Amino acid sequence: MPSYLHDIEKLASFPLSAHHPQGTSGTLKLIFLTVECCIRITVTKYYNFYQLYCQAAAKFFVNSQRKSHPRVTLRWDRVTVFEADKLYRLRRKRCRPAFKLADKELQSLLQARLEEGWSPEQIKGREALKVSVTTIYRAVKSGRLSFEARKHLRRKGKPYRSKTRQDGRGRIKDTVSIERRPKEVEQRLCVGDWEIDTVLGKPGTGGLVTVVDRKTRLLLAAKIEDKTAAAVQVALIHLLKGVECRSLTTDNGKEFARHKEVSAALGVSVYFAHPHSPWERGTNENTNGLIREYLPKGIDFREVRNDDVLRIVERLNNRPRKCLGFRTPNEAFFQFACCF
Repeated sequence: MPSYLHDIEKLASFPLSAHHPQGTSGTLKLIFLTVECCIRITVTKYYNFYQLYCQAAAKFFVNSQRKSHPRVTLRWDRVTVFEADKLYRLRRKRCRPAFKLADKELQSLLQARLEEGWSPEQIKGREALKVSVTTIYRAVKSGRLSFEARKHLRRKGKPYRSKTRQDGRGRIKDTVSIERRPKEVEQRLCVGDWEIDTVLGKPGTGGLVTVVDRKTRLLLAAKIEDKTAAAVQVALIHLLKGVECRSLTTDNGKEFARHKEVSAALGVSVYFAHPHSPWERGTNENTNGLIREYLPKGIDFREVRNDDVLRIVERLNNRPRKCLGFRTPNEAFFQFACCF
């Protein structure tokens, strides 16, 4: 006889006065008895079912554990539900998919591209890898690759600066605001619209003049001995003479005070961004950040040779860019040579 039937018999023979207050009518006593019997039947049935389920689960997981590990001597009837659950989680952990970047050739490719300064997104887009960008980042950061890939990850952007700080550099005369720049320049319709800036190192050691094409992201750079307007003027004319040039966009640094001489020598207009608005020259600012990976802040430019600068420029111009459909700036620049 099922156990819940015994419970019914006990409940039926139990004095009702022990459960219900004195003076309860016969009808209410019968109702109380019926409800209590239903509750006991339901609870007992589900409790018995739960016990059978736990025993079956323990038997299944211990037997499966015994197949993969013959040395396991546990018996299913001696294993608790908690031990069975622990065995289940252990086996589930072992059933995870294999490491997608375990192939040695793929790791060699990743290592070569990361050492060249490519980002995981650029590697996947250019090499048409079947693994996701997230998988590459996760493998790099977890240390599961066969080389130290973490140190080759790209740096983050510059920290935010308040717009309320005062500019003590003075003002450049006769500037033309970026608001007057033609719309086709903003839309990056053709090559020859350049953004210019400087990359400086330790004070008094010089720096670089950087020129970046807005459409193709092609970089030109030249070393300067100091941050004077005369040195910047000579470098700009040297870099852009004989190159397709339609316009120049710069910031309000005093090193660009001789913009009229540059405009006359190259036959183009020079436009100035609003103060403290680097996003208006985002192409050049981003490229300067890439250069900082090779020439960090505080570097002594007297120890940087022209060959070093050319090598950095060549490496960045041969790095695929997502905005160019994973073509390199060199490839994009020569593709749009018809605009010259």
